[in-house]
Amino acid sequence: MRYSLLSAGAVAIATSVLSTAAAHAASFTFTKVVDSDTSVFGKTLTFGSLAPSLDGDTVAFTGNFGTPSTPLQGIYTSTNGSLTRIVESVPFVSGLTDQFIRVSNASLDGNTVAFRGTFFGGGNDEDSIYAGSGGATSRVAPIDLEITSLGSLSIDNSIVAYATSTPQLLRTGVFLAKDATSAEVVADPGTPSPDGNFFRNFFGVTLDNGNVAFSADTRSEFQIDPIGSGIYTNVSGAIATVADTSTLIPGSSSLFTLFGLPDLSGSAVAFTGGTPGSLGVYLSQGGGLTTIADTTTLIPGTNVPFAQLGSGITSQVSVSGNQVAFVGTGLGTAGPVGGLFLGTGSALTKVIGIDEQLDGKDINSLTIGSEALDTNALAFLVGFTDGSQAIYRADIAEEAIPEPASILGALSAIGLGFGCRKKYRQSAN
Repeated sequence: MRYSLLSAGAVAIATSVLSTAAAHAASFTFTKVVDSDTSVFGKTLTFGSLAPSLDGDTVAFTGNFGTPSTPLQGIYTSTNGSLTRIVESVPFVSGLTDQFIRVSNASLDGNTVAFRGTFFGGGNDEDSIYAGSGGATSRVAPIDLEITSLGSLSIDNSIVAYATSTPQLLRTGVFLAKDATSAEVVADPGTPSPDGNFFRNFFGVTLDNGNVAFSADTRSEFQIDPIGSGIYTNVSGAIATVADTSTLIPGSSSLFTLFGLPDLSGSAVAFTGGTPGSLGVYLSQGGGLTTIADTTTLIPGTNVPFAQLGSGITSQVSVSGNQVAFVGTGLGTAGPVGGLFLGTGSALTKVIGIDEQLDGKDINSLTIGSEALDTNALAFLVGFTDGSQAIYRADIAEEAIPEPASILGALSAIGLGFGCRKKYRQSAN
């Protein structure tokens, strides 16, 4: 994600947290990348629920502009405060050629952003996957998405993974594309699932060093309607189940019945899943599932359990190494509590709370995507109570050592929990 603009304000926050060994201070520096009050290449952007991506020093983001009757989109990157325009859509008019009329689904790899775009040229439109880094863009997948639903896409080492679903089985699957001429099938409706059935619909996909994690429905051999679902990986051509609807939820006698979109980092797969009204955040690393947080976990610093976990309608989380970033909230006596957290399975660290401020504005919502976390940095979208939005980057000054929920629970039980008080964070300009 590259972006040039804004004298970005930075604010350092030191938060004392507990560990089983000793007290520990995790420090985060927040830098504003862009907001909805600032002109970007002559346009004022809104972000809806479109989460940014992070890779090293670069943040990529999608902004909306135009009018309600003619909505337009742009994809941009910001590297150390320097803004780059990757692509912008233009209004469709008769005679238009060689322009994008829609862009979406951005994924970042170094300085390159892959995205879904509808390109109008030569009298025809091509709805496919493209990539660019600030100059000319090029088509990077041999598909026309016009009749398909694109679940998601992910780019890594110049390879693009994408998932599609259609009412019919044709052109449904998870694919890897290196260029515009060919794509490798990772899984499609003709692929046997590990439970002895076959795959049906495909949703989220994430790619890391040639390996893929994806979410999908399954069907019996002679049926079209789904009979199950799960999170799966394809490593070196072998498909394996991370969790499906025959898997017991950790610490429970219930089976998973639904899943959010996964994220992959090395051998680690993070996802949300559970039952309606009772989601958890889970990590698979080397076999077995570890609970990062669920609805029995107390929100750090409170005696309130998480009620909602994951970001957006897809309940997104992000993983890097053994750390999982997620948004979680609950309802305290004075209102909603929670925020953005990092978890390892044994402990949690709060990055920023929904009861806090950034640059003098009260936070109303926090959103992340699967590409939010990269080693010791995190990119996220903030919605404020005044209706404005901004994208921030949080850099972890030292590795976050989260506070064990069990210790916090004990402290809360004896009256040491914190109230829902607004906390103020000032930018150092």
